Amino acid sequence: MATNKALARINKTYREGSRRRQISDAWKENIRATLGSRRQMTLQWKENLRAALKRNEAEGRTPANQAELAKAIGVHKTAINKLFDADSSALVGPICETLGLGPPMTPSEPSDDVTSEIFAEISKLGVKDRAKVLKLLKFVREFLL
Repeated sequence: MATNKALARINKTYREGSRRRQISDAWKENIRATLGSRRQMTLQWKENLRAALKRNEAEGRTPANQAELAKAIGVHKTAINKLFDADSSALVGPICETLGLGPPMTPSEPSDDVTSEIFAEISKLGVKDRAKVLKLLKFVREFLL
């Protein structure tokens, strides 16, 4: 949806009277590549996003709020506001990269209560702490096998 709106806006700007100039396919592909593909978002992931912004604000890092996050990923701040009402978005990838969040688990993925709780706790950690937890999990797995 965001990609089509962006393309429509660009095509509208290039209109001249009754004649309409077309944008090259390469330009359109560049826009699509920048925005990425749409991914589903879970409520848990949205809560993790809010928690990451609050954590950044408390630690004095950027992005610390929705406006700074929008600026960091190159979109208008209303796109972040609309994100919380949507079920999927092309902004998931850039947000995950910017804030160091893990990708959202989609409802179609099998999950149990313990796994959900583990993901919820790990997602609250910073990037360095998540790396330590991963190392610990690998150690435990080797010990159990």
